[in-house]
Amino acid sequence: LHAHHDLTVDELELEVVRIGGAEGGTKVPIRRVDRVPKKPLLVIYFHDALTAGAAYEVRLRFVGNIWENVEGIFEGKYKQQQSTGPSEPAGTESEGVTEPEEHSFIGTYFRPHHARRVFPCFDEPSYKVPFNVSIVRPRTHHVLFNTALERTVETGDGKHVIDVFKQTAPMSTFTFGFLVSDLQQVTPSLSDEKEDERLKPTIRVWARRDFQKNVADVQQRVKLALRKLQEYWGVPLPLEKLDVVALPGFSYVKPADNWGLIVFKESELMRGYYNLAQELVYQWLGSWITPHWWSDAHVNKAIAGFLSADTAIKIDGGDEFEGKYPMTILYSIYYEFSKRYPHSRITAMKQETTCSKTELVLRMLNYTLGEATFRRGLQRFIQHREYKTFYGEDVWEALTKQAHLDQRLCESVTVNDVVNSWITKDRIPMVRVVRSYANRTATVTQRLYLRERPHDVPEQDKMLWWIPLVVVRQDRLNFGNVSTIRWMKQVREVTLDELPGPDEFIIVNPEEIGPFPVNYDERNWNLLATFLQKEESRTMIPVYTRVANQFICPVFKWGTREEWEFGLQRVINFPESRVKSERTYLLKTLAGCPSQPFKIDRLLNIMVLEDNGNFTDNDISLIFKMLSGGSSGYSTLFNFLKNNWDAIKLRFKDRESLWDNMINSATGLFTTQEGYDMVSQLYVQHQGEFGTAEHIIEKSLKNIKEETKWSDENLPVIEQWLDHFLASNGVADQKFLG
Repeated sequence: LHAHHDLTVDELELEVVRIGGAEGGTKVPIRRVDRVPKKPLLVIYFHDALTAGAAYEVRLRFVGNIWENVEGIFEGKYKQQQSTGPSEPAGTESEGVTEPEEHSFIGTYFRPHHARRVFPCFDEPSYKVPFNVSIVRPRTHHVLFNTALERTVETGDGKHVIDVFKQTAPMSTFTFGFLVSDLQQVTPSLSDEKEDERLKPTIRVWARRDFQKNVADVQQRVKLALRKLQEYWGVPLPLEKLDVVALPGFSYVKPADNWGLIVFKESELMRGYYNLAQELVYQWLGSWITPHWWSDAHVNKAIAGFLSADTAIKIDGGDEFEGKYPMTILYSIYYEFSKRYPHSRITAMKQETTCSKTELVLRMLNYTLGEATFRRGLQRFIQHREYKTFYGEDVWEALTKQAHLDQRLCESVTVNDVVNSWITKDRIPMVRVVRSYANRTATVTQRLYLRERPHDVPEQDKMLWWIPLVVVRQDRLNFGNVSTIRWMKQVREVTLDELPGPDEFIIVNPEEIGPFPVNYDERNWNLLATFLQKEESRTMIPVYTRVANQFICPVFKWGTREEWEFGLQRVINFPESRVKSERTYLLKTLAGCPSQPFKIDRLLNIMVLEDNGNFTDNDISLIFKMLSGGSSGYSTLFNFLKNNWDAIKLRFKDRESLWDNMINSATGLFTTQEGYDMVSQLYVQHQGEFGTAEHIIEKSLKNIKEETKWSDENLPVIEQWLDHFLASNGVADQKFLG
């Protein structure tokens, strides 16, 4: 059994009973019970071998801890103004200023494997069983659980009662969850109540009293997203009720997606459909039908990401994306997989980029197989898997069968062939299109996409992908109706025929249907540029970029110390009533905009050295990410690390992810000899002290050395070309501001 080392199990009281027979079963003699050193395992040894196929019951007593951080079972607090009594209306002189009341709650977060912190269990996704649960609570609070309440029993002490819940369907431990709180249910409108009588599952929304007006429309949005997803899957969600909670002070980066109980940060419920739809997808694919092992979870997450974006776009055009989906994901993938060392071997980063790339591959399949075939393929996938588990291969197999049935894919080709060429490599391809204008043909080649300069990537000559070639022509400019002309079936080169005349451009991979960049010959680029110079032409080709904020960033970049300090204090003392996404945006601009090192240094001192309680680990990771966006940021971060090494090591002693991210952001972006010397000196000075980040700084040194060599060889040539270009265009004496 899995049992966290902080979980105390009474080994003397432990019993194992074989179910069946007289008197409720037969006790099985136990030889001994052991805890495995340094592993969260409880091992029960028997005198005799157990009978295969027989049912056994383990009966045991245990005691555990309630944690402050969001792992396992945790406690949280929040404050809100006292409600105004009937005898004293709000705003009267006699009321005066009242201190906010403190409220407490206890919740759970078991993903991916934190159930073992709360009770001994088989804490793996492939084990799915029903749960029978009773929870003792104070009379002042209520309990939300995976299933509906069956009955409440008195304890006899006058202060507590026992809530007994209906048995759950078979489910994995990571989908188990409950919340003990005094949050209030958001009152639905009369029309919602009438509709709820017919709709299953019943939707209930919960929030603190002061926040209820901010989530008044959540129930309606959940129902709309749920209806869209039920239409997509073709099957209803097998739940009696679904509780959606806006939990104040919830600090985890992702919602708690328990089956039948979803817990969000308050800010995540404020607008849009994407976050809601994503967690609803997990109710089908994650809770009801579960990845067999965590190695299959990236497919689960990718499908959830794709379907939630698709749902948001179908409901309101995806207004919350502001035209940036999927470009934000896509360009981060281009950047990461074109580096010398993708994700610096940081496991969490690799998992995230793999999920993102798989989501983009699903989007590509949706285009190339056709939306109807893709949807029917996913419906085929979930058929007959109710309450069971799946492997990633099962998804691709179902899509293949449907594509063959609909004649959208050649019988000799499988979706698995296509997908594996993408997700098994930590790389992406680049496609080059060179047209023969006289013959109206084009030679299309694929190669490994590497940014900035050539790298010695092992076996790069053998890396080939299945690439759909979708072409839009100037003489038939229609982005709403595209189809695959040809697949590059893991071959280096193909030829496209019957292209337009020499005065008309082509676009390959319109709207980034596939996750790969495309380069053209010079003439095709010039034809495109000429077309886009006309005002009426620009609206004919989709544009995803948006202008960055022009107001707040310059204030923090060029403003006074006092103006920047005002922004910092606003983050530290951020009002509870405000939307948390505003705080995140403010924090990003505080770190990412300033060019003066003293501002960045001040922020790092407060967040890292002072360990200010107003900043979470997610906040610190966000700051590291923002500082890596410019030389002033990562140089200041490097100096901060160098000057405060011992104190930072102590702060991050048990926070390996933060330590790895800091070393990566502080050392991995230099490109000059001076930068190499700085990082090398730090490495020599603290060799053997980097712990889990030892390989990260070693990779940084290799990368900087290669960048320096490239700069030495190529910058003089670039400088000479610029001098010649500026002189020949009569602008040699002009100065440019970046």
